[in-house]
Amino acid sequence: DTKFPVMGSFLAVATNIVMIILTIGPLQHRAIALSTSCAMFGDFLFLSIVLYHKLNGYPLRYLFNSLGKIIFAALCMWAWLFMLHNQLAGWMRGGLATDMSAVILMIGSSALLYGGILYLSGLQELCVLVDKVRSRLR
Repeated sequence: DTKFPVMGSFLAVATNIVMIILTIGPLQHRAIALSTSCAMFGDFLFLSIVLYHKLNGYPLRYLFNSLGKIIFAALCMWAWLFMLHNQLAGWMRGGLATDMSAVILMIGSSALLYGGILYLSGLQELCVLVDKVRSRLR
């Protein structure tokens, strides 16, 4: 059944466009990032509700447990990036090469931290993915 995913996609695009129009003035380019995030979150909620009703329910405890781990990892990543940005702020004004190096360091280290926290916290989906990659590399 593809009716609901298509409806969700159209709702997400419409939400995205409306939010951009409403927020582009005060938020400038940040409006695009905010509206895209909100539209995708709304699409996720819509499709989750549809799936929940089609399956006559699914285990919400597991979902919320995983969500808690993801929120914790995201908060740790935010704190890391906040601290790292403050440490590198003076260095980042040195030109294009130093700016790019700092951004690569910030993105790479925060991605490793986020993934590491999720793996160590036992997020099942990530653990399965990491184990499959490890088995392919052997």
